[in-house]
Amino acid sequence: FGTKTEVIEDSLIETFDGFKFDDGCKGLEAHDGHLFTCSGAGNVQACKFDPRAVGKKAFDKDAGVVATWSAGEHVSRIRRSTVTNLLATGGKNNDLKLWDIATQQAVFKARNVPHDFLDMEVPVWVTDMCFFPGSGSGPAKSLSGGAPEKVVTCTAYSYVRLYDTRVQRRPVQTADFSKPANKNEGRHSAASYHMNCIVAVDDNHVVVSNNTGEVFQIDLRTMALAGRYKPFAGS
Repeated sequence: FGTKTEVIEDSLIETFDGFKFDDGCKGLEAHDGHLFTCSGAGNVQACKFDPRAVGKKAFDKDAGVVATWSAGEHVSRIRRSTVTNLLATGGKNNDLKLWDIATQQAVFKARNVPHDFLDMEVPVWVTDMCFFPGSGSGPAKSLSGGAPEKVVTCTAYSYVRLYDTRVQRRPVQTADFSKPANKNEGRHSAASYHMNCIVAVDDNHVVVSNNTGEVFQIDLRTMALAGRYKPFAGS
C-alpha cells in the first residue's frame, strides 16, 4: 500500500489522501459506513465510506479522518469481525488486541504464554489473525462482557494460537509448526518459520501460508496439520 487509498471500478478511480501511513499500511477494513486502516506504527484511522455510492462520492472528503487511536507499535495486521463490532490488531512485540470500534477501546488484550523451559520469555510477533466462524453468537459472555469471540493467530515464529475470550487471555490451544511433519522432510528454512497469512475455512479448519510460499491446512480440533496444498513459486 502507498500513501493513498483508491476505489477502482471499471474506469472510475477515486482517491482519498487523508490517511497518514507511518511504516506502511497494514490493512483496510470497511464497517458501518466507515473505512478503517492502520499503519505499521499502530495509528488506526477511519474515514466515512460508502461502497455503494455512484460516481466519485464513496469517500466523504469534507469530513476527512473522523477517528484515530493507537494500537501500539510495530503492527503487522488488522482484521475486522464480520459478526461483532470488533477490530483485531497485532504485530511484533504487540500481542493480539480486540478493539470496540464504537468506543475505540481495547476490550481484550492477549497475554503471552508462560516462559519456556529456560525461563525465558517467548517472543511475540503476530503476523495475521482471523475470527473463528460462528463466534459472537454463543450464550456465554466474553471477558469484556460482550459477545464471545474466538480468534486464531499465526506468528513469525511458526506458532498458530487459538484464543477464546470467554475463557482466558492466554491462548487455549497452541501449535508449533517449526518442526518437520515427518522425519523425511529435513529441517525447515528460517523463512518457513515466518507465517504471514491465515484464513478460516470452516468451524474447524484454517489455511496458513508462510514466506516460502507453502500453504497448508490446520485442524483446530487437534491443532495438527490436516494437509498441504500444491506449492507455489515464490510467496
